[in-house]
Amino acid sequence: MSQFINKREKDELLIELVKSNRSIYDASDKNYKNNIEKDKCWEKISEMIEMSVSECKKRWKSLRDQYNKKKKDYRGTRCSHKAFNVSLMIMDM
Repeated sequence: MSQFINKREKDELLIELVKSNRSIYDASDKNYKNNIEKDKCWEKISEMIEMSVSECKKRWKSLRDQYNKKKKDYRGTRCSHKAFNVSLMIMDM
C-alpha cells in the first residue's frame, strides 16, 4: 500500500476489509466466538492497511461508534442531513 494514501481512503479501506470479514462483527457468523479466527482476520487487515492490529481495532471502534452516534442523531433529527456522513453509510451492514 502506498504511504501517500490519505486518512479517509485508509478508513474506507478499513471499513471494506472489516465488512468482508463477517466474523469480526456479525454475531450470526459461525466464527464470531472463535477468537483465533478473529485474530487471523485482524492480522490480515493490519498487514493490508500497514497499521498494527491494536491500531486497526481502535480505529474500527472509533469509526463504528461515530457512525452509530451520527445515525442515532439523524434518526432523532438532532442533526441536519449534511451532518450525517454519507460516506460511512457502507458501515450499515
